[in-house]
Amino acid sequence: MLNKARWVLKGWLLTGWVLASAALACPGGQGGSDNRFDPCPASGDFALPMPGGLKLVFREVKVPGRAFWGDSRRIVQTGDPRGGPFQGQRKSMVGGAFLSAGSNDWNYYLGKYEVSKAQFAAVLGRGDLARGIQRLIELSGDPDDKKLADLTGDDLNRMLALPVAWVSWFAIQEFINNYNLWCLNDFTCKQNVPVLKAEGEKEGAPGFVRLPTETEWEYAARGGLTAVDAGRFDEELPVSRTDLPKYGFVQPEAKSKTRRIGSLEPTEGGFYDLFGNVQELTAEWFQADMGQGKSGALTARGGSIYNTRDNIRSAYRSEIPLYQSKGEKMEEGRNPSTGFRLVLVAPVLPTQKYISQLEKDYESYMNSLRGQTPVGETAVNSAVQAGSTMADLVKNLSALTGMAPTTDPQQVLQQFKALKAGLEKTTTELKNTAMKLDLGNQQICDGYVKHAIIFSNLLVRSYRDRVQKLKLSEALSRNQNLSAQDQQTIQRLQAAASHEEKQMAFYFKKYTDEMARLAECGDRLAQRSLENFRAEIGRGNVSTAEQESFSLFAEQWSRFHGRRAIAPEWREQIIKAFEDKKLLMQL
Repeated sequence: MLNKARWVLKGWLLTGWVLASAALACPGGQGGSDNRFDPCPASGDFALPMPGGLKLVFREVKVPGRAFWGDSRRIVQTGDPRGGPFQGQRKSMVGGAFLSAGSNDWNYYLGKYEVSKAQFAAVLGRGDLARGIQRLIELSGDPDDKKLADLTGDDLNRMLALPVAWVSWFAIQEFINNYNLWCLNDFTCKQNVPVLKAEGEKEGAPGFVRLPTETEWEYAARGGLTAVDAGRFDEELPVSRTDLPKYGFVQPEAKSKTRRIGSLEPTEGGFYDLFGNVQELTAEWFQADMGQGKSGALTARGGSIYNTRDNIRSAYRSEIPLYQSKGEKMEEGRNPSTGFRLVLVAPVLPTQKYISQLEKDYESYMNSLRGQTPVGETAVNSAVQAGSTMADLVKNLSALTGMAPTTDPQQVLQQFKALKAGLEKTTTELKNTAMKLDLGNQQICDGYVKHAIIFSNLLVRSYRDRVQKLKLSEALSRNQNLSAQDQQTIQRLQAAASHEEKQMAFYFKKYTDEMARLAECGDRLAQRSLENFRAEIGRGNVSTAEQESFSLFAEQWSRFHGRRAIAPEWREQIIKAFEDKKLLMQL
C-alpha cells in the first residue's frame, strides 16, 4: 500500500510541478511569448495578426444551444444586489456570434488580455511602431507616455507591455476602426477571421472587433458555460475573495501604477486581468439599473488599481464621462485607470439567405422562449395584446350604453357583433398567454431538477476526492522515516481534504436549495418536471450517475414535499448509494 501511495504521490507531485512551472513560465515571458501582447501562450488561444508582427489573442466563450433565437440555458442572472444600488440583479440572455466548431454551441471570442500600449501603437502607426508611439503620446493624458519617445530596448518593451489607459473613448474607436479595416484588407488576417453564413452558403460575413457588451463581459467574467453547468454562476466572484490578489491587481497590493498585461493568474476561461489593473470600457451606455431607460455616459467593468479586494465583484460597474473639464475648457474624457479589451463577433444578419432562415424559425421562438426573456413583456406578448383588446371592448361598451333608445337597431346589432368578436379574441389571447406562461414556468421548474442532479453529483465527487486524499495521507504517515518534504505533502493533502469537506457542504446546500425551489413550482409543475427527466432517461440522454442521483432526488423529494423540511442524513444517503453501487469513479 505504501509503495502504491508513493507512486500516486509521485504522479500528483509531478502534475503539480508541471502546473507550477507553467505558471512561472508566464511572468518570465518564456516559451516563445511576447510580454507586449501575449506573455502567457496557452492551448485554446485564438489569435489574429496585427500590424508590425504583433498579435491580438482571444479566448473562446461558449454560449449553450445551437438555435439562433435562443435557448433557455442562455438566460442568466447577472448583477449582484450585495454590491449596492448600481449592480442590481437582472435577467439577461447571452448570445453568441459564431457556431462553435465541433459542438452544438454558439460562441464569441473575448480578448485574453487588456489591450496593451504596444498593440495600440502598432495599429495607429500601421506597423510603424515609432509613428504609432507618437500618435499614442498625442492621444494619451498619461505623463509617463511622453517618455516612450526616448526609451529603447527592454525599457521600451516594459512600458509597451502595460495596458493602454488614459485615452478617450474617441481614441479607442479610432483604434478599433483602424484595426478592423487593416485586418479585413490584409489577406492573412482576413483568412483567419471567422465567418457567419447560412447553412450551405459559400460566402458569409466576416467577423470584426468591438468593445464587449456588459452581458458579454460579465458572462465571461463569471466563468461562462462552465460556471453555469457547475452551478457557480451566481457567485459574486469566480475566485475566493481571499485569493483575489492572485488574479486581480487591486489595493492594497496595487499602489497607483498598473502592471503589465498577464502578470497574474488567469480566471475561468483563461482570461487575465478581468478584475483590477485597468477597468474596461464596454459597448453600452451607463444606466443606473440595467433596463431603466435613463442612459448616460460610458460603462466600465471589472474595477481597477483603485478598488480593494472587498468591493470588487463580477457585477462591479461604473460610469465614465465622455467629456471632462480642464481649467475653463472641456475636452475628451481620459481616465488614468480605464482601458479596454476587445470582443470578436459577427453581424447578426450577415446575408439575405440567413435572414430567410431566421424568419422561418421566428414563430416557434415567439410561442415559447421569448416570453421568458427580458424583452418578453412587449407588444407582441399575448397578455399585452389581450389588454389592448380589452381596452377596445370598453370603448365599444361605452358607445353602446351611450346610444339613445331611438338608435337604429342595425347599428346596435353591429355593436353587439363587435363586442362578441372582441370577447372571442380576448379569450384566445388570454388562453395563449396562459399556455406561454405555463410553458415558461415548466422549463424553469425542469431546470431546478437538472440543477439538483448536478449538485448531487458534485457532492459525491467531492466526497470521493476527499477520501482519496485522506487515504493517501494516511498511507504516507505510516512511514517511520518521514522527510520534511513528506510531512509538508501530508499537510497539503489534509488541507485539500478539508477543502473538499467544505465543498461537500456547499453542494448539499445548493442541492436542497433547488429542491425548495421545485416545491415553489406547485404540485402539477413539479410532478411534470420529474416526469420530463424520466423521459430524458428513457431517451438515453442521462448518464448512470445522473440516473442514480435522480432516483435519490425523487425519493427525497417525496418526503420533503410532505413535511417541507431538509433531513441532514440525506447527504449520507446519497453518498452511501453511490458507494454501494460502485459509481464513485463514474463522476
